[in-house]
Amino acid sequence: MPAPMPTVGYSEARARWSEVTKRVIEGKTAVTVIKNNKPAFVMVPIGDYAAMAGSPRDRAFLDIADEVTEEYADVLEKLAR
Repeated sequence: MPAPMPTVGYSEARARWSEVTKRVIEGKTAVTVIKNNKPAFVMVPIGDYAAMAGSPRDRAFLDIADEVTEEYADVLEKLAR
């Protein structure tokens, strides 16, 4: 049985955006964001999203995005601050 998906409240996700996104990216773990006591959306690692994407073209774009994100991770981290 897979481990339950971590959840975080919407306000907490906004306040701790860097920490939550780091958990998704580095931990390769999806996180459910709750708003008004209901799941609002799920943040998923790009690889998981690519696996869910329909067409090979969609996956190709996501692979490129993933490569760019990895290559420029240091720059993106500085911009996120």
